[in-house]
Amino acid sequence: MFPFPIIAPARNRPLTTTFVGIATNTANTATYTYASTNIGDGDYLVVGAAALSGVPDSTASLKVDGVDMSYLAFAGGSVVFGIMPHPKTGTASIVHSLNSASNRSRIAVWTINGDLNSFTPVVETVDNSTPLSADVALAEGSALYAVGISTNTTTHSFTGATTDSSASIESLNAFNFGHYDAASDEPSHTVSIGANSFMEVIVWR
Repeated sequence: MFPFPIIAPARNRPLTTTFVGIATNTANTATYTYASTNIGDGDYLVVGAAALSGVPDSTASLKVDGVDMSYLAFAGGSVVFGIMPHPKTGTASIVHSLNSASNRSRIAVWTINGDLNSFTPVVETVDNSTPLSADVALAEGSALYAVGISTNTTTHSFTGATTDSSASIESLNAFNFGHYDAASDEPSHTVSIGANSFMEVIVWR
């Protein structure tokens, strides 16, 4: 009689993030198209999109090659995070559509490898009080993304997250994008930035 093999219980792979890059569009329009954008490769694709003007804007959709992203997390209406299974195309057309015209836009692209429990984030928070800061609970293997916006051209770095991109647009605003992968449970993890307008933090597991 042969013994049965001992099989270890399945465990979700932790989420690991790779920053792919940013793209910028300075048109005055309600539809920002980023054609042939490098989207890297991974299990999932994350896009952070931000558009600003002198009046409040609101996001209508965020699409990759004509497909709506699986989840949209809104901050100031025109700032949004989207996630979807990675399309495995190398490049893609990313379109950020607003309900009214804006003056400038920027997107950040990341890929995720690992086992995502749900497209619905476990944390989604916005802070618009200076200094911009958020205290969040992180489970081991979760992935955090952040955007911080300034109403001037001063760029800033995140504390509590890797600053992937920090640059001004048209000598008017500074857009700052970052991420953080949790290697262990963190009941209290603080993300902050010196930007003076607002910050959104979103966490997936």
